[in-house]
This record gives sequence, C-alpha cells and structure tokens, in this order.
Amino acid sequence: MAEPYKCKYRDFVFTELGPVDGYHGIGRLAWGFGPPGAAPAMTGIDVLVSANEQISALYTFVDPAKS
Repeated sequence: MAEPYKCKYRDFVFTELGPVDGYHGIGRLAWGFGPPGAAPAMTGIDVLVSANEQISALYTFVDPAKS
C-alpha cells in the first residue's frame, strides 16, 4: 500500500507517531507521512495480526484529510 506514495513523494518519510502497542498477537502503530521535520501530510494506523509467530493479516487505516 505504501509503495505508490513513496514513489510519488520521494522526499517524504514515514514516522512513528507513538509507541507500538500490542496484546495477544495483535499490534498497532500510529504513523505519519510527510516531509522530514515537518507536520505529516497524511496520518494513519497499521494493525497487525499474528499467529504462530507469523503475520496473518495487516490492516492499514488512513485518516481522513484535514480541511
């Protein structure tokens, strides 16, 4: 999912917006995407589900654009 954005906005970087939170095989990470050192142009959260020490699902939620 991130690859098209990374190609289109080559100067932007992904940053963690908080600590990784996990419990019983489910984890989440809030992230931002934008120019280094500036407010993120886009934010969201990734949710990872694991089973038997392998990723079984990965969901990405992108926050609505701020107007």
